[in-house]
Amino acid sequence: MRRLAVAAVLVVALLSGCGGAKPVGDAAELVPPSAVAFVSLKTDLGSLPQVLRRFPFGPSTLKAVRHALQLKRSMGPQLELAIFKGGIVDFTQPADDKRFEAALGPGQVHAKLRGWTAFTDKPALLDLVRRHKGKLSELPAYRDATGRLPGGAIARAYAASGAAGLVTGAAGLGRSLPRVPSSAKWVGAALSSSADRLELEVHAPAAAGPAAQSSSELVARIPSGAVLAVGFGGVGRVPGNLSIGGVRLQGVADALGGETVAYVRAGLPFPEVTIASKPKDPQKAVRDVGRLIGKLAKPKAGPVPTTVDGVTLQDVALGAIDIYYGTFDGTLVVSDSTASVSALRSSGDKLRVPGLPDRTNGFVYLDVEHALPAVKAFAKLANQKVPAALEADIEPLKTLVVYGTRDGAVQTIVAILQTR
Repeated sequence: MRRLAVAAVLVVALLSGCGGAKPVGDAAELVPPSAVAFVSLKTDLGSLPQVLRRFPFGPSTLKAVRHALQLKRSMGPQLELAIFKGGIVDFTQPADDKRFEAALGPGQVHAKLRGWTAFTDKPALLDLVRRHKGKLSELPAYRDATGRLPGGAIARAYAASGAAGLVTGAAGLGRSLPRVPSSAKWVGAALSSSADRLELEVHAPAAAGPAAQSSSELVARIPSGAVLAVGFGGVGRVPGNLSIGGVRLQGVADALGGETVAYVRAGLPFPEVTIASKPKDPQKAVRDVGRLIGKLAKPKAGPVPTTVDGVTLQDVALGAIDIYYGTFDGTLVVSDSTASVSALRSSGDKLRVPGLPDRTNGFVYLDVEHALPAVKAFAKLANQKVPAALEADIEPLKTLVVYGTRDGAVQTIVAILQTR
């Protein structure tokens, strides 16, 4: 009988230490559905410090992030932040409760809840977390946002409609998150890292209507050596009513058609800049592009036909450079180099964009490692110099890739930064 009584006391004590119920692995199960955002963060920041320390500004950035998040050594491996309009409630699972509680600020209150320690400087919010109905983890929007995020990320974030700004501030991501529509019903974001790579992904409901998707056909034609490449599923709408020399840019954008790529290859005295597209009407595209280029040409300098690699191009003198444009195999090409046609048609080495999926609705690729020497050489010709501080800041970068994809009603933006 005595053993039974002792066992009963132990059960009560254990339940009390867990907040009176079974422990939970996800603090989102303890958060009321009224939270406007929720962030889950690894307190050791994973391999993020290893990547950031490659940059001159890395140590100060790490210090600022740790200070902003109030990270403490006494915290557990995870820090969860439930964000409300009136403040933030944090959750962690410290290995030493007494040590952690002693590290809390004088204005903070805390409570043990189902295996987690909740703490905040807003007593009313702690009461809300302790006594509420429903769970954030059961909201369809929360599930849609977080279900797409990688489990091993350094930071995972969810924001309800209009709360993306709160998430960026709480996660310490600042303006690094791509802009998402304020009307989005939810936003999910994750930051992952490895020894030499950072990857940020953002998911949100897409705007109504179909999204233009580009295939890998034109991307696969971009020659190797390109230090900058940009792709569009469709040029789409040009903001405002912009025009050059009386030619509306929207008309040119419409003529270019769906899939379009542009790239830059290093060269002296000027880099090679090429645009290639698959227009719906190649002949109309040539006429519209020709009108635009003609407005920029030297007085009375009309286009002069020239043959390059068996393709007839129009050559327009613009002073220090010439612009060549024409079509081949249904592809429109505009470039400041006659080598562009051969490069696009050749079966030789092509650009490989790391991490780029087969179909996107837009991407940007920057080869910083090889672009920097080219920029320095061009600056020297112009009697200019790349600032030493700027060169030191970007020297550890290797490549940067940003792309967008759409899966049904969800738009995704991914940014991948590779260091040397």
